[in-house]
Amino acid sequence: MNNIVLLHENDHPERIAAAAEARAWVIRLDGGPSRQELAEFRRWLDKNPLHRSEFKRVAELWDGMDELVQELVFPDTNKIAAAYRRVGFSSLGAAACLLLVFIGLQVIMPHIGHTYYSASYATDIGELKEVTLPDGSGLRLNTNSQASIDYGRGIRSVRLIKGEVHFDVSHDPDHPFVVYVEDVAIRALGTAFAVHIKDDQTEVTVTEGRVRILSMPQAPAGTDELGISEIELADILGTLSRGQQAILKNEIEWVEKIQPEEIEKQLSWRDGMLIFEHKPLEDVINEISRYTEMEIIILDAEIKQMEFGGYFPVGEIDLMLKSLTESFGIHVEKANEKRIYLSRR
Repeated sequence: MNNIVLLHENDHPERIAAAAEARAWVIRLDGGPSRQELAEFRRWLDKNPLHRSEFKRVAELWDGMDELVQELVFPDTNKIAAAYRRVGFSSLGAAACLLLVFIGLQVIMPHIGHTYYSASYATDIGELKEVTLPDGSGLRLNTNSQASIDYGRGIRSVRLIKGEVHFDVSHDPDHPFVVYVEDVAIRALGTAFAVHIKDDQTEVTVTEGRVRILSMPQAPAGTDELGISEIELADILGTLSRGQQAILKNEIEWVEKIQPEEIEKQLSWRDGMLIFEHKPLEDVINEISRYTEMEIIILDAEIKQMEFGGYFPVGEIDLMLKSLTESFGIHVEKANEKRIYLSRR
């Protein structure tokens, strides 16, 4: 590989800097980049047209790379494969060669928009799942949740079908990140936030940055038909900032400020824990029941408002029941493998 790049004394300082950054990216890509690095690379390319041209110029200085670049300008699978066979790239493995084809098609060619991506993710009752998307954004799915992902038409779309998901969004202002629930949409504005579908309403909690709530009654069942124009023309219902929590239906029902420590308790499931402090037993049982197929029934109405506190790993129902018996004097009776009764001793 030839890493020599000639710069003339009269070159503009911005071009010199771009060339240096382009060389650094060539080295990073040669080493086998992570998904996060690829996302950073795409953002760097889109930041300045000079970045794209300098990367193309530097890449062409690789031994034989100029021939490959020409093939990539007019993509043809057979020609690309033949070009790789001719070039050889003895210092790169097969996986790296495939990566360069991917980069060439999306980067060296004229920019044609955000990478298309489509997938669905789901969790069973009691299961938690963490997902990293191609742009570096992260999803954490709580128990019994389902979401579909579509990246296309310049927009990163997620439709939350059921359950609860926490989103940690990678910054990319040219490709909005939008979560759809029924007839509303939550647009990230440099953000981390949780969305929880509760019966006929949706709870949104912002942990970082801001989100904009939009009215989207025209939103189809899938998200692949929605683009930037639909988002930009949608009616704005309001904006939520860090530490705010809102209940949504077809509009914003109410908004309140939540203290950071309370948010950590509410979202402790992200770390595989459930934390309760001075919570009515009825509320605790409702939350615990999300993580098990067992039905837990409170027989005595007078204990429903009994304050309960505890710190339990997700799914450890027996530990919670033991705490009720030993620390709170509540009688626990297992009728069968699917039903439990709680009553006062």
